[in-house]
Amino acid sequence: MNSKRATSTPKRPAIKMIQSGLRVIATSYASLLLLLVLIEPWILFPAPELERGDWTPESFGATECFVPSEGGTQVHVWMLAHENPRATILFAHGNAQHLGTMGGAMKEMSNNWKANVIAFDYRGYGKTGGSPSQKGIHDDAVAVARWVEQKSPWNDVPIICVGRSLGGYAAIVAANEIEADGLLLDRTFSSAVDVAASKYPVFPVRLLMRNRFPSKDLIAAYQGPILQIHGVSDEVIPVRSGEQLHLAATSKQKELLTPDILGHNQPFPKSIWTKSGRWIEEISSRGESE
Repeated sequence: MNSKRATSTPKRPAIKMIQSGLRVIATSYASLLLLLVLIEPWILFPAPELERGDWTPESFGATECFVPSEGGTQVHVWMLAHENPRATILFAHGNAQHLGTMGGAMKEMSNNWKANVIAFDYRGYGKTGGSPSQKGIHDDAVAVARWVEQKSPWNDVPIICVGRSLGGYAAIVAANEIEADGLLLDRTFSSAVDVAASKYPVFPVRLLMRNRFPSKDLIAAYQGPILQIHGVSDEVIPVRSGEQLHLAATSKQKELLTPDILGHNQPFPKSIWTKSGRWIEEISSRGESE
């Protein structure tokens, strides 16, 4: 009887090996969590090197200036005027862009939408000083929005805030700040936390992330026209995140376009340029009649 009990009970060395293995797993997991916390800024803000891109705005007809922001930061701004503008577009770019890569995009927006285009670099991007963060992007969006609202001739036509990807958060902040005439969101998220949680389900990112970008919490305050564009095939920000943002919006003038074939970094097809152009024209016509 005793010999049978001995053979059915795990040997002490085996238990120690299991315990040691569990400690290694726990330590490795904790180390990964710490690493994720430390590298969060590099994941969220992969700003291109300053040397990348073309820093001559005059080459496509734009001018530049620096707008003072919170904490003494000077926000670098490019301004492209249209000869007969229907609106002024205040554009907030994605997390892997800066003004040096934006010349072609600004010209494309201006031509397709028949609008002035003003784009800016958040702190930590391009020639804007400082380091990127949620608070910094918020403060810089507020500063530029206030500047545009008070600056002629840019404020002589309706001001429409446009945000691309991460820039959707900045666009919502700006639109709320000045009660913009329109808000266009291009493949942006409900919150950065929602996207991270969907991509890294094995980590408690909802507890760890410091830069949360809670767009869905802010969009309810904006009551003007909203146009969202989010491709079903977006491989970076799932369309579900865009749908959640749309549901959070309380504006009675909101619309969500979900084209079947539109990846995160693909250019707009002609149909989207046409649809968004008509939306801007409607806002412009409304402003003229008031």
